[in-house]
Amino acid sequence: MLKHKIHSEQITLDDIPEQKKIFFCSDLHLGRDTLFTLAQQREKVIVQWLESIAKKAYAIFFLGDIFDFWFEYKHVIPHGSIRFQAKIQTLVDQKIKIFFLLAIMIFGWINILKNI
Repeated sequence: MLKHKIHSEQITLDDIPEQKKIFFCSDLHLGRDTLFTLAQQREKVIVQWLESIAKKAYAIFFLGDIFDFWFEYKHVIPHGSIRFQAKIQTLVDQKIKIFFLLAIMIFGWINILKNI
């Protein structure tokens, strides 16, 4: 069984409606690009992909290093990820289940993810 977000809700394959799918996305490394225009382009492509799958998605799994920054900063949001975060909130509001399978770079985001 899979656990939803950081909470204890579980889903099984039987929970997924026939017309819905599960999507996986890995190692986006948002915030990696040193040039702001590259960061914007990368984020735009990712947000467009999320928009394109929203009607078909039952759940989306984000694996590995989604954000690429020094995660011990407690009050810093890296550039190039605000639109991504807003899109995640929109997907959650649409009742799409969002899962993050943590990698080293995402541990600093646990408190933020708890509030989505």
